[in-house]
Amino acid sequence: MSDRVKQQVFIDKITDKKAALKGEETPIQLYKELVHHRFFEVISNANPIFFSHVDTQILKDVITKFIQYGAKNELIWKLPNEFRAYVKKEKKHFKHMPYINDLLWFEWIEIELFMQDYSAQKISKFNWDKFFKISKCARIKKLSYQVYLKKFNTKGKFFVLVYYDVTAQAVIYRELSSFMYEYLVLLKTQSLKKALKTITEKYRLKTKEVKALLEKPLKELCALGVLKRKD
Repeated sequence: MSDRVKQQVFIDKITDKKAALKGEETPIQLYKELVHHRFFEVISNANPIFFSHVDTQILKDVITKFIQYGAKNELIWKLPNEFRAYVKKEKKHFKHMPYINDLLWFEWIEIELFMQDYSAQKISKFNWDKFFKISKCARIKKLSYQVYLKKFNTKGKFFVLVYYDVTAQAVIYRELSSFMYEYLVLLKTQSLKKALKTITEKYRLKTKEVKALLEKPLKELCALGVLKRKD
């Protein structure tokens, strides 16, 4: 029997809901309960907002399926991201929560950013002529629900910047305008100045005026380490 087959046999056993013996628990049954408890503990603690909106028994049932079909990573702190991917793929579990993907992303990003190593982080000096990118301490995202404000009823287009503040040692979020979000996306391939020209031409705006408005927030993002010079 190959290692892969052995692993699947073991997973099948610990996810089997049938009691092994009446009136007593076998070692594998005890281990099953321990595994389930650990998974439940990690996922519920990592997603407190989500956990407050879902029935506990439903979550336990979904975690049972997740252990069998979605959990692969050996690093326990990455379990919430795997769970997020599983829920996104298996949409049937939380049809009553259309905001589920946005919420699980938002709660996972806080963990992911917190777990990064920022010891070598350097602040880049602002320069219109240079190429910058979103650094590893930050993420920008277009969402359909304002989950960061715990608003789940109104669907729309919402833009958010989430970043790790090294000084405060905390993950911070800020709402972005659609214009600022679009501009920051352009930085994937264009310099600050080129992106400015691209977006002002698209919306038929005066480049000089937009440049004056953007310079202060862009300098702030550099100072925070959110924007970093490309090598």
